[in-house]
Amino acid sequence: MKQILVVDDEGGIRELLSEILTDEGYQVLLANNAEDARKIRRETRPDLVLLDIWMPDTDGITLLKEWGARGQLSMPVIMMSGHGTIDTAVEATKIGAHTFLEKPFAVRKLLTVVSSALHKQTETKTKIRSMLSLVGGSKKVQRFRAQVEKLKSNRTSVLILAEPGLQANDIAKELHPTGEPWIELVNSDYPENWKVKSKRANTGGVIYFRDVHHFKPSNQKIVKHYLNDIQSSGLRVIGSSLDGISSLIAKGEFDTELYS
Repeated sequence: MKQILVVDDEGGIRELLSEILTDEGYQVLLANNAEDARKIRRETRPDLVLLDIWMPDTDGITLLKEWGARGQLSMPVIMMSGHGTIDTAVEATKIGAHTFLEKPFAVRKLLTVVSSALHKQTETKTKIRSMLSLVGGSKKVQRFRAQVEKLKSNRTSVLILAEPGLQANDIAKELHPTGEPWIELVNSDYPENWKVKSKRANTGGVIYFRDVHHFKPSNQKIVKHYLNDIQSSGLRVIGSSLDGISSLIAKGEFDTELYS
């Protein structure tokens, strides 16, 4: 079942969209402001987002930019507004939005745009997999794929070291079983909230520490203190980093216990 996140500060719009999309067989998540949307996006991976542009706390364009900068724009985003302009629509698509819908919109148009965005996303993923199959004839690539498949079948902790240009986030998501909770934690989050967020996942979920090479020493210590608690609860821990941890360790900038 495809999961759609609806972000709109108007309760009536949220409920209407929820009803329409639920009737079409989609699972719907609701956020009434940007802060709620940030929280949901950190903890889940929706297949599509319907995002209102004008909201009281943070506008949709700014939120779209944030997701793009944090590597969280992995899903198509459809921008919505009751008083949008051509300039706004153009700006949104340049940043990474799939398209722009002006309120009020007809139900048929809404469903057509949603279906088109989801179909395009599926096509893109299929093309990527096909490309990997084509270039995957070398023994090195075959060994890599075999290793990924092996890691999928167990729940050991994993630190993914990626060369520049390699999407470590995509590899991490390959290790994420469909339907299990996904909690994504980054250095810019408040460390005191990390443990609270991790507890929201049910047993069997994944805690993903993204770009651990950016973690300052104080945050590394906090991670180390409760990492065992996470693992003992049945959650899987995955981390990603640029392949340069060894040099950080040599400089005393990365905790060896998190790397071993």
